[in-house]
Amino acid sequence: MRGLRISLTDLCNYRCLFCHNEGLGKAESKNRSPKLTAEMIEIIALASEKSNVQKIILTGGEPLVNKEAKDIVLTIHDAAPSIQINLTTNLILLKESFAVATSGKIHKVNVNFQSSTAEKFERMTGVNGIKQVKENIAILKRHGLENVSLNYVYTRLNAEELRGMIELSEQQGVDLKILEVMDINNVSTLRSDIGKAKALLEDIGYSEYFSPNVSDTRFQVPSRGAGKIRLISAYCNTRNIAACTAHEEIRLSPDLYLRPCIQTTSNSIYIGDDVDRRDVLSVAQKILQAFDPSLKICP
Repeated sequence: MRGLRISLTDLCNYRCLFCHNEGLGKAESKNRSPKLTAEMIEIIALASEKSNVQKIILTGGEPLVNKEAKDIVLTIHDAAPSIQINLTTNLILLKESFAVATSGKIHKVNVNFQSSTAEKFERMTGVNGIKQVKENIAILKRHGLENVSLNYVYTRLNAEELRGMIELSEQQGVDLKILEVMDINNVSTLRSDIGKAKALLEDIGYSEYFSPNVSDTRFQVPSRGAGKIRLISAYCNTRNIAACTAHEEIRLSPDLYLRPCIQTTSNSIYIGDDVDRRDVLSVAQKILQAFDPSLKICP
């Protein structure tokens, strides 16, 4: 499924130790950090539909830091109804009004969730927020946003939390994604052997049922109806261009650069002037250009 990851802002209220911020690095100043608006997103959504984009993933930083996040979801839904909308968020800033307004419009919510215990959660994120996030997951479900997945980055600092995270996902009735640390912004020292995660899954009764590519293995326990678990290795770490190319996804930064590769800005494509002119066709052409497999570069 061809996807466009849109970073609504590079600001975040968390301070996760492993974060690469969509390859952008940390935002240093609220005054300098750009935020995308619903008006801009309307042009991008229209252009995305013309470019055969099937999925838009709203990310950050933390997307809910952007005060227009709700309006942006509604704008995409109205402008490009054929496009699936996903949200990747730490969820701690969720307002019930957002859940009410976007119910039936967001296909999936991926919640960054790094520990099943309050102490380790705060150590990993810099925020004492585990209780609030659990409550906010319940708000999503109460308003019909049932397709929720926990995004758990498997590091040497929280690898021992895996069993607890599996139990938590089962208790919450949500899926779980186990993500390998990506070697960006000098965080490779936090990597843990993701093969051990696979061994634990098999040990407690999860079985592999689907593997769309070498970097994405999916598990479930059919007998007890537990949620599905995805084990996702970072193909950037092994410079696996074939897997990267097969994963048809590009990024749009808050300053309106299309980024075919998370590892470099050298092949970025600027669409800011086109968006200002509301030139949908020009933006669509540049989106198509950014999907060119030859732009997938491992520096």
